[in-house]
Amino acid sequence: MNPLLLSLFLLGPGATIPPPLGPTPEFRLPEPERVSLSNGIPVLLVRTGTIPVVDVRLVVRAGATSDPGDRPGLADWTAAMLLEGAGGKDPLAFAEAVDRLGARLAPTTDWDASTLVLHAPLARLEPALALMADAALRPNLRPEEWKRLTERRATAFLESRDDPSDLAEFAVARAVWGTEHRYGVPVQGSPASLARATLGEVGAFHRAQWRPDRAFLVVAGAVERQRILPLLENAFGGWKAEGPAPVDREMATAAPRRLPRKGLEVVLVDRPGAAQSVLSAAGRTPEALRPFDAANEVMNTLLGGSFTSRLNDNLREQHGYAYGAGSGFDLRRHGGVFEAGASVATDVTAPALGELIKELTRIRTPASTQEVERARTYYALSLPQQFATTREVAAFWADAEVLGIEPERVRAVLPSALRVDSDALAASAARDVPLQDLVFVVVGDRAKVEKELRASGLPPTRTWTVEDLLGPR
Repeated sequence: MNPLLLSLFLLGPGATIPPPLGPTPEFRLPEPERVSLSNGIPVLLVRTGTIPVVDVRLVVRAGATSDPGDRPGLADWTAAMLLEGAGGKDPLAFAEAVDRLGARLAPTTDWDASTLVLHAPLARLEPALALMADAALRPNLRPEEWKRLTERRATAFLESRDDPSDLAEFAVARAVWGTEHRYGVPVQGSPASLARATLGEVGAFHRAQWRPDRAFLVVAGAVERQRILPLLENAFGGWKAEGPAPVDREMATAAPRRLPRKGLEVVLVDRPGAAQSVLSAAGRTPEALRPFDAANEVMNTLLGGSFTSRLNDNLREQHGYAYGAGSGFDLRRHGGVFEAGASVATDVTAPALGELIKELTRIRTPASTQEVERARTYYALSLPQQFATTREVAAFWADAEVLGIEPERVRAVLPSALRVDSDALAASAARDVPLQDLVFVVVGDRAKVEKELRASGLPPTRTWTVEDLLGPR
């Protein structure tokens, strides 16, 4: 019998057979043209499509790792203050000016850089760039605006006390990196650091770090070089550096690995009354791991980087413990973090943690040919989606410039990924998922989950309160 007819007969009436996948589409990396403004600011121009919108990113190499040791969060708060009034306009007038242009302007801060992001119609790009330059170069930094920002941030920290995902973020950072490393506190800082910070420190950070010799621009959209460069020159060409450039903070790129220990390390964060538990397995990545490593990309796709991943299939589809589960790598200039996890109902915390550990162990053994092929295909089909919009293209090249990702590395990842086999996948897992060094963080109601964790052979080795992570209210 014809195989298609046989399948329909076996599946029964009404069943459908999905069509076979076609060939993997060709991936063409949208690459930038590199030019400079008269004051030396590098500009990466990427022409994408014909839709008359433009995304511009002003990136300053001053992220959370540039924070003073006693002020984690200062880079993030400084970037946030850029939109609290600029160029002599108060916050409301400035926001209205941006809105009238149909534009969006937003600051972001990560570990390695702070960024001001502009999305604007091409026809209104010139006045939008003028507002962007006001925010970056001429923020008001007034006391009343600083007071309002700190009150909002303090409220956000209070809300984090009741948000298990936020608590997991603080706990993972502390458990993996400790209290002395900058990575041990999230980018947004801590309540104690915020309470000590002053507007004078924000102004000093802005003067020292937001400089043209630490900046570059990325432009993506339906732009021509001859049209965009004069606009960028008018907005940023007159920006001059004052005084010597700051010395980058020393970072421990190779913090000591954890010593061998008996059993797994389980950190329990007590959140009384929690209806759910947040499970996270996290650890430092090896120094040699860089973005767009083909074996790593396919391995993570199979483990937790796709809806059809093992973690999602196990915790969601097979056991019904979670709505979703996943894994990923956060790679930075000074090391990185692997993390996997899910949110589960309180009464299944212990068995769900056991299944998470099971999958992190199993990924280190060769996968079946069918699984590897599915992961390779999924990754190949999803890679072009990272460049689907001008925002994503601009964001990619901003990150690539900060992290030093060469275009040829990205161009090579797809053909390399399609050649990854089960042995390469297992080798990547052994190298990049440091099972012996992982910390398993559980955020949940201690009174309800600790007994079951101990009974299942996963006793907490450390127990933290919310106050341990965020200080007293």
